[in-house]
Amino acid sequence: MEGHSTCVLHSLHRLSTDIQRMERELKMTKDDTLVRIQLLEDKLGGIVEGAGSISSVLNPDQRVRHIFDQMATGLNNQVDTKTDILGAISNTLHRELKKVISAVEMQENQRTNMKEVDDSNAQKIYALEQTLRVTDAKIIEIEQKLMDNNPLLSYNGVLIWKFTDFLRKQQEAQQGGNVSHYSISFLTSQFGYKMCARLYPNGDGMGKGTHLSVYIALMKGEYDALQEWPFKQRVTFCLMNQERGAHVVDSFRPDPTNFSFRRPQSNMNIASGCPLFVRLDALFSPGNGLLKDDTIFLKIIVDSTDICDPSSPVDSTAAKA
Repeated sequence: MEGHSTCVLHSLHRLSTDIQRMERELKMTKDDTLVRIQLLEDKLGGIVEGAGSISSVLNPDQRVRHIFDQMATGLNNQVDTKTDILGAISNTLHRELKKVISAVEMQENQRTNMKEVDDSNAQKIYALEQTLRVTDAKIIEIEQKLMDNNPLLSYNGVLIWKFTDFLRKQQEAQQGGNVSHYSISFLTSQFGYKMCARLYPNGDGMGKGTHLSVYIALMKGEYDALQEWPFKQRVTFCLMNQERGAHVVDSFRPDPTNFSFRRPQSNMNIASGCPLFVRLDALFSPGNGLLKDDTIFLKIIVDSTDICDPSSPVDSTAAKA
């Protein structure tokens, strides 16, 4: 019986010791929890409003729950605030985007309208150019008919062209009027090549605005079938000095590959020659004798020494062959 009592006392002592140890551990855990809660409150003080004043009357579990409730409320408030700000920014951007889209659509409509106007103007310009070409062709045809009826027609490949009213014609060309003029037609012989000269008083091509340009243009003749093609005779232009001074002379030999010197298929081939014949400032220089009384004299010489004259006697041997 005594041994049993001793065992019971021993067990009670162990239990008391365990309880004391557990109490110490619980106290340590409680203190540690309180420290952790305090740290959490300190860290979250900027988010949780009024945590310090309320936490003093709450137990640890309530304090933790209260902290997290306050933290969730604070975060939700911050999220709501930022959401409102982002919503306002989004609305502003949306309004600005609508303005940009509207401006772009307006510019696109303006561009479309301008393109339609440009297309319409281009068609009108093209129609006017076609009308001018037809008119120019008719003028050339009339001029050539007048030339063909001219009693002064030359048959030796030499033409002296008296070109009057030079200043007026040069100013007219500067203003976009009649930029060129044709001479009367002339032939290398009675049955030879037919041609005329073309003069640009304000220049053409590389010489536009700076030089007097002169060209030769082959014309369709009655005896073209008897000529040698392409045309290859040397052509000389001579601007004659009216004061017995030095003439201005330039010449060229036709390029056989140039269609200007093939047999004419229409009334007249494209003219070709000397776009840089003489500088306008030299032409207008006082006392040089090239331009006098508003008149120039242009001499055109076609070398006909080696041209086979269809009117020459036929060789009897060739005839028998």
